[in-house]
Amino acid sequence: VVPESIADRWEGAVRPGHFAGVLTVVAKLFNLVQPDIAVFGQKDLQQATLISAMVRDLDFPVQLDIAPIVREPDGLAMSSRNRYLDAGNRAIACALSRSLATISQAYLDGVTDAAALRVIGESALTAHVALSIDYLNVVRAASLESVAFASHGDYVMLAARVGTTRLLDNHRLGDPFPALP
Repeated sequence: VVPESIADRWEGAVRPGHFAGVLTVVAKLFNLVQPDIAVFGQKDLQQATLISAMVRDLDFPVQLDIAPIVREPDGLAMSSRNRYLDAGNRAIACALSRSLATISQAYLDGVTDAAALRVIGESALTAHVALSIDYLNVVRAASLESVAFASHGDYVMLAARVGTTRLLDNHRLGDPFPALP
């Protein structure tokens, strides 16, 4: 399955061809199993967006449910990749959720300039030598296109490496961010 052009940015830029493989596997799964409902996670926002577009474009008779991000007690988005983090890197990885929480609060306080929101978020991340940002951007929900000014319902998408572990996280602007420890 050939994905839409949004597959070439964000995760697709870091992992070329990844989404073509994901969509092909999911399409085959849907054809074989013919589910009534399929659940995907919001943490992989780009993947969920592309699967939603594929379901719509190919008229798959399946209801998609996008499950919200579940967070660990320390605020880190749940992921199988978290097991690769030692205690020190896990503490550093929590900067991702703190960054998103800071951006979320700035937006709720009236900051809508996407560049300013990125700077606010990056400031919570750049203090950590073991953390490198792959991307941090404010995007329109349906298209995942970068925006100059954020609106309610846009997303902040974030990917970073902590040590050798690559982590994803995101947050829908206008929604309250879960309380962090």
